Amino acid sequence: MTVNSRLPAQFILIILPMVLIPLVLMPSSLSMIHVWQVNETFTHGFLILPIAVWMLWHKIDDLRLLPISPEPWVLLLIAPISLVWFVAQVVDVQVVQHFALVFLIQTSIWLLLGRQVVMTYFFPLAYLTFMVPVGQGLIPIMMDFTADFTVTLIQLSGIPVYQDGLYFILPSGNWSVVEECSGVRYLIASFALGTLYAYMTYESLKKRLIFILFSILIPIIANGLRAYGIVMIGHFSDMELATGVDHLIYGWVFFGIVIFVMFLIGSFWADQRPAYDSQLETTLEIKTSLKKPFLLLGVTLGMLLGLLLHAQSIGQRQVGSDDNLAAMSFELPSALGNWLYEAENHLSWRPIIKNPTLAISRIYQSGNNTVQLDIGYFLTQSNESEAVSTQNSVVPYGSDDWKKLRSTNLRRQGIRVMESEIQSPSQTRLLVWQWYQIGPYDTHSPYIAKAFDAYNQIISQRDDAAYITLATPLGDDTESSRKILETFWRDASSSIQQQIGQAYFSQP
Repeated sequence: MTVNSRLPAQFILIILPMVLIPLVLMPSSLSMIHVWQVNETFTHGFLILPIAVWMLWHKIDDLRLLPISPEPWVLLLIAPISLVWFVAQVVDVQVVQHFALVFLIQTSIWLLLGRQVVMTYFFPLAYLTFMVPVGQGLIPIMMDFTADFTVTLIQLSGIPVYQDGLYFILPSGNWSVVEECSGVRYLIASFALGTLYAYMTYESLKKRLIFILFSILIPIIANGLRAYGIVMIGHFSDMELATGVDHLIYGWVFFGIVIFVMFLIGSFWADQRPAYDSQLETTLEIKTSLKKPFLLLGVTLGMLLGLLLHAQSIGQRQVGSDDNLAAMSFELPSALGNWLYEAENHLSWRPIIKNPTLAISRIYQSGNNTVQLDIGYFLTQSNESEAVSTQNSVVPYGSDDWKKLRSTNLRRQGIRVMESEIQSPSQTRLLVWQWYQIGPYDTHSPYIAKAFDAYNQIISQRDDAAYITLATPLGDDTESSRKILETFWRDASSSIQQQIGQAYFSQP
């Protein structure tokens, strides 16, 4: 067999989008790398691109024999993906930026080389999607599952246990499921490793899909067993073991054993790889002009660069000096219809609103009815200061002070709100309405709010938003508490919206 040592043009045309597109869209690339650095759940992101390139290199001699068949029509796919990236960049939705970045790499390779190359090397190219740091939204779900799973096993073990959400009490001590116990990092790591193992071990698509499903289910169950084991070790050692650093070490050791066993079981059904055809003459590679692929790559990079510059120009709009911002204030009246401002009254609760330009919290009373109004106003928004953010919340997930008992969407008094019932350790319950006001638009949905934000910035050239909550004590009758909030908003909405509007239009 004659080996051709020259790097094939096909390989170069695959590598170029992997390098050049992240360079052009550098802000998104750097934000993705930052997540890999600071969040251990996604540290594997550093390995995904090298693994994909290695898989391509492993079959480079096969790659030489595939024709380079550019497909210009794929620009019709690249254009909307680019626009999605542009909007996500403007409103700073990083996960959408990261997905769009990866999809742009994948579709650009399709554009330059054609579908035969893409389908032949579908897995290495699809594996790039694991670079996207996504999955944090599973943490609350996994925390709830882990708590319920652990308590169920404790009960089956004949040990008395009392559960209150994520907290449970045994005769030997108290336990709680925190974010680190959710098992999300084990799940994501197992999914990435299991997918790679399935590709390398099996030829059958059915076997690959079964093992990938296996790699998702096993860490979920294993994490529940891990949590149960930790509680049992602590219980039978009088809380001397598995409660400190050894708690985390035990978790990672257990995970390593689970992965090893999972791969060992999977190896029993490994497919025999077909023998390499030694008669294949790898010096026979298909020749083609590279003028068209490079032209299409230039068009793609030029379009992305233009969108990047436009997004940056929108983000650099000046809205006034720090002195002007400091001089801004809300001047809500002391009386809103029948509601009077009560300076001395309070509900012992405040929503979490991070870094607003202006903030106000006021108690209004009408007869025996009390409503607390909180507004966080953001004149301009950035990654660390924006209305639509997971940092802004009625109650932080897993809080020891207030617990969210339920949440639901509700449409009342002309607005759609997110209604939550929260409870303090002293059993005080509040009914809370929460929503966003994005310029002149209001919505309870963070996704619709981001869409309004994008529209305002691109079309209306304004970037202001507000995070608003109303709260009132909750008795036995939820509907009565709803009517209290509804009545307050009917009387107060025009004054509040006027103040929000003045805060924006009064700035230079």
